[in-house]
Amino acid sequence: MRRGLFLVIAGAFADKPCKNAGKICRVGEPDGSGDPLDRCGNGRGFMNLFTAFLLLASVGCSTARAVFSKKLGACAATSGFFRTQALLYIFAAVTVGVLNAKTLWHLCAETAALGAAYGVLTLLAQGLYTVALKTIPVSVCAMVYSFGFVIPAVFGTLAFKEPVSPAKICSVLLCAVAVVFSAPRGGERAKGNALATLSLVIAMVASGGLGMVQKWQQRSAHAMQTGAFLWTAFLLAGAVSALAAAAEKRRGCAAPSRGKHVYIFAAAVGAAMGGANTANTLLAGILPSIVVFPVTNVGVILASLAVSVLFLKERLTKRQAVAACFGIAAVALFSLPL
Repeated sequence: MRRGLFLVIAGAFADKPCKNAGKICRVGEPDGSGDPLDRCGNGRGFMNLFTAFLLLASVGCSTARAVFSKKLGACAATSGFFRTQALLYIFAAVTVGVLNAKTLWHLCAETAALGAAYGVLTLLAQGLYTVALKTIPVSVCAMVYSFGFVIPAVFGTLAFKEPVSPAKICSVLLCAVAVVFSAPRGGERAKGNALATLSLVIAMVASGGLGMVQKWQQRSAHAMQTGAFLWTAFLLAGAVSALAAAAEKRRGCAAPSRGKHVYIFAAAVGAAMGGANTANTLLAGILPSIVVFPVTNVGVILASLAVSVLFLKERLTKRQAVAACFGIAAVALFSLPL
């Protein structure tokens, strides 16, 4: 079965010529069931060029999502929040459709249930992440949000017997220290910052839940239904957001749209979200959780820090800078084969 744009690239990037380039070579049924790791002639190969491409796509799209989410939050008033969220989920669904065109129509009950769970967690994660970005620098938000990798990594260890070590335990403790240092101290803006920090921490937990659902879906008998899985999630998230926006409008509290910039940034966030989620879901079936989530997240932390300082001209406080150092150390330590 063909897998859309990502699998065309997979065939081009395979380590060796494959008569089934651009296809999934699997043991299973044509409806998308079977072993998720039987991919493109190389069986259970790990760090080939296609995997490297997915890692780069994940980091790039996740960083773009963080930056444009901040821009989107600045364009839309609080009363127009759900409208902008509905728009970005529509664009995310379109992106997933383009990248996974051939697997959108294969949907079993298990994939639908996992997609619904993923959609609910996406609503929570993206919504609260956008709230946090209004007052917290992009680099700090991206770092704390990335700490959600601990949840799917632990899940992979417990559910799929993936290895763990003392280094991983120390990494989790460093994550906790980084979160503490990124939290606000006293001051006139402390209350608002505390709310933003709480929103960010909840978004982090939700993002970890997203990783768990991705791993579950990719380890299921219907792992090839990636497109249908993500499409279900984003359509559900978009529908719920649209209903909430309609309710706001009926109550007369919806603000007017702030011109074309809202649509431009919503499209950018949606496209980045669709690309990142497609790459992350495929990676969850190729690499162990204890590798893929730390590696992608340290890349996002570093890229977001560079964009935040160099292009957005955001300045970190001393505590936030210390938190960033602890965060990078935590993710790097988690990635070590110790």
